[in-house]
Amino acid sequence: MHSIILIGSDRYSVFLKHELKKNKFKLFFSSKPKPGLDKARLKKPDILIINSVSQGSFVVFDLIKEIKSDIRLKDSIVLVLSEHADEFDKILSIELGADEYMVKPVNLDEMLFKLKCLLRRKKDVTS
Repeated sequence: MHSIILIGSDRYSVFLKHELKKNKFKLFFSSKPKPGLDKARLKKPDILIINSVSQGSFVVFDLIKEIKSDIRLKDSIVLVLSEHADEFDKILSIELGADEYMVKPVNLDEMLFKLKCLLRRKKDVTS
């Protein structure tokens, strides 16, 4: 069972929590970035989902940088969910190390498919 840390504080995060559990992911949740990052360091998840809401883009960018610079987390898959369709945010997020950037509302089936593909690619690289 793959593990996910979901960081987010809106209704969409609550929806995602239930859907990810239904899809057999081991889920840990934090409504705030700092405690979420601390939890990630402890649990070493396969995937970190940053559900960007009221945090500005710079908070998301800083979070991605911290994740990718931490030896315990650098191999975790990072998915950013954002309300911002701005190309700059998307490109910079991926340049900083995010594996995927999706604009909300996302199609749940598409998101799950992308996560499965990223997990398969990670497995192929580490094998």
